[in-house]
Parts: sequence; structure tokens; C-alpha cells
Amino acid sequence: MGSSTVNAVTALKVLSHEKDYYRVEMRVSNVKNGGNAPTANLDKAVYVLDYDSYGQMKADPKSASAGAQRLLGGFGNETIGMQFAHHPVAVGDTWTNTVDMGKIMATMSKGQAKNPVGTVVMTFKLVQASTKSAVISCTLKGGVKMEVTAGSGANKRLMQVSQSMSGGGQYTVERSTGVYLASNLKIQTATTAGSQHFSSSQSVSMKRL
Repeated sequence: MGSSTVNAVTALKVLSHEKDYYRVEMRVSNVKNGGNAPTANLDKAVYVLDYDSYGQMKADPKSASAGAQRLLGGFGNETIGMQFAHHPVAVGDTWTNTVDMGKIMATMSKGQAKNPVGTVVMTFKLVQASTKSAVISCTLKGGVKMEVTAGSGANKRLMQVSQSMSGGGQYTVERSTGVYLASNLKIQTATTAGSQHFSSSQSVSMKRL
């Protein structure tokens, strides 16, 4: 299993606020690739995203902007990431968000994945809070099962594929804006396709400059 590290600077700008959604522009620069990760289209990229009032990214089907909007639409508008609680919480309290992995795989595969079913449950916990910031921990666990077409001609068949995910991390959030001051998330994935087994690990860290 190989590894690679990508560093980049992202500038955020709030473009508008309409009802319960905030439109944010993200400009990426100074991309430094320490491995073989695909970053050809990342440097100087500009994305426009909508965030709901609970901190989740959502694709706007009416938006003409490219990039992340199309990406989120390709995920079925489901994302693995922070979601603030829908009710008041105190230090030590937990809340959950369930991500429909079947919906993500169905849209990402453009119909190639047959009958994808599964969820990932993200559990958040308010670890620490001050007047300026809050620290929220996160754990995730779940997976997805599906059938994909393998082989060709007389050997064409449906192959069972299953994928399990686990991991966790921590977010430090500025209370006045909801913007991350720092975050880290690590996800381990194990995939079984027929008689073959694969595993991978992905880590994403951010820090406000």
C-alpha cells in the first residue's frame, strides 16, 4: 500500500447568505504534492459550495458553478464530514449523522453498481468549549455491499463487492462563524471483491492560517 501527501492553501470567502444556506467560494493555491496523488486540476482551482446551517456541504442543482458542485451531486448530495447537532449540547454530549453509502455508490458508479446498500454512522462528541472555539471529536463506522459486473462475453457475471469503513478524528471550530480552525480525519477502508481483498487508509488534516 503506497502513500502520498498533498499540501495546499485554501482561501474561503462567503459570497451570500440565503435562508438556511451559505454560499462559500474556495480558492486553492500553493499545491505541493509529496507523492503520486492526482493534483493536476487542484492548483488554482475555484469551487463554490453551499453549506447548510448545520455545517454540511450541499450541492445546489441550480448552480452554474463547476467542480465541487458536480462532485457533490455525484455523491448523491451525501458527504462524510462534520454535522453540527440539531439541538443544544453541553460538553460530553454526543450526536450522530447517518450517511447513505448506497446512494453515494449508486450515483458515483452511474448505475454500474447493482443494488448498493449500506450506511456509515458518524458519532460526534463535544469535548471542549470556550467563548471562542469548540473541540468536537468524531468516530465513524459502517460500509456498503453491492454487485458489479465482472468479466466479458461468456465469462460475464455479477460479482459481490463489500466495503467496510472505520476511523475518526477531531474538529476545532470557531464558534462565531462555524469555520474550522483545525481538523483531522483518518479513514480505513477494507474491500472484498469476489476472492480478492484490498485495504487503504486516508488522512485529511486542515489548519487555519
